[in-house]
Amino acid sequence: SGKIQSTASSWDSSSLSGTHQKWEQHCREKLASPLASSSDPNHLIDLDSDLRILDAIVAIMRNLSFVAQNLRLMAYTPQVMRILTGALYYKSGGRSGDDRSGEDGSSSSTNSTNMCVNAIHTLINLAPLIDITGRQYFIDRAFLESDAKEITCTIPDQQEGGDSDRLPSYGMASFLGFGGMKLAKQYDSKAETLDASVPPSAILDVSGTLMRAYLAIFPALATILNPNGCRSMSTSSSSGWHRSSVQATLELLTALMEYPDNNAIFTNVPVEMLHHLTELLFMPRLGPDAMDYTDPISNTVVRVMALKFMRYDATIDTDVRDRACEVLASLTELSDHSKVALGMSHYKCHMENEQEGTSVAEGTSSRRMNVRLYDSLMSMIASSSTRGDGGEMAMRLLSNLAAVPQNRTGILYVERKLLSLASKDANISRFACSGIFSQYS
Repeated sequence: SGKIQSTASSWDSSSLSGTHQKWEQHCREKLASPLASSSDPNHLIDLDSDLRILDAIVAIMRNLSFVAQNLRLMAYTPQVMRILTGALYYKSGGRSGDDRSGEDGSSSSTNSTNMCVNAIHTLINLAPLIDITGRQYFIDRAFLESDAKEITCTIPDQQEGGDSDRLPSYGMASFLGFGGMKLAKQYDSKAETLDASVPPSAILDVSGTLMRAYLAIFPALATILNPNGCRSMSTSSSSGWHRSSVQATLELLTALMEYPDNNAIFTNVPVEMLHHLTELLFMPRLGPDAMDYTDPISNTVVRVMALKFMRYDATIDTDVRDRACEVLASLTELSDHSKVALGMSHYKCHMENEQEGTSVAEGTSSRRMNVRLYDSLMSMIASSSTRGDGGEMAMRLLSNLAAVPQNRTGILYVERKLLSLASKDANISRFACSGIFSQYS
């Protein structure tokens, strides 16, 4: 098509087409959890050869991404992005025994790295160059021209070579005559930005292939954050999440949102993903529902702790919670749609419909306050261990939710407890009065 748009469907694999759709289906099949009871061994890759080779390739890419001179070469090569995107579908990274430290699997830990985690870490390093609008790549193709070996060796297709009738891959503005001069006048060299008057069709002609490769990343990330998409596989946690992959995904989303050119896709986050992120705010650190739960029936347990004797700070996975809260705070700052969808939603109805196999449209359309969200935020604010970034992030998210009138019920729900905390803490008082209650005066 002649136009690429970022919508809520961009987070779903149904938005993929052509090569990217085939690649997504291929990776889902070949990287399925290799269970011994699988009825179709042809859908599995050989653990002793193919999987180890692919794992090594992704690990090498991760190591290369720590060198700044390699970033453009990797980020501007669609084949590299395709390999990294395919590795994100490696759900078996959380299966029992994949991250084990012993051959018998008795001391498994989902905190170890795997192919999926290495791919996400690579994308985090490439985040400054991942631009779904294609404008950054277009700028480099138009204006980046140098004979320096550092440039010619670290940028794909830097020199066209051979055919003098064709434009060079880079520095093409100098060959466009007055067209190149007009293009140069619309380029801000200090901010490294291009004026919006440059037609999208011109950018698409140059950057279209890479833009589609970038957009293919987001359905894979949404799959990692969807526990229902993992339960069909043998994961080491009954929660359906792989902790290391989830943590790395949250870090990647935060890194991508730092660049305004990516705002279009983050202003159209589907409601389901918002509530999967909400679930991470009250993810237990211990017990059967925890991401790092070790089943004592099939594993050796060193010690057992009684959950009922532990305080809130010890029972909640604070690392995952704080990262999820930061992502939600950034998302709600970008659009009122996210504020309303998160604060007042059909979450319960959706989950019930999901279990029954029906869509939201087929079920009830009533909206209700997201009680679990507000309770989690108040627990974060009241917690003594999150008076730093965690508590401030919770107050920032609560302030964002208060900015739309649809969430007034939720603010009234937490008003009494928030006032009680504000009377004891000056920092909470400042946030409550200036950022939350002032919006209803």
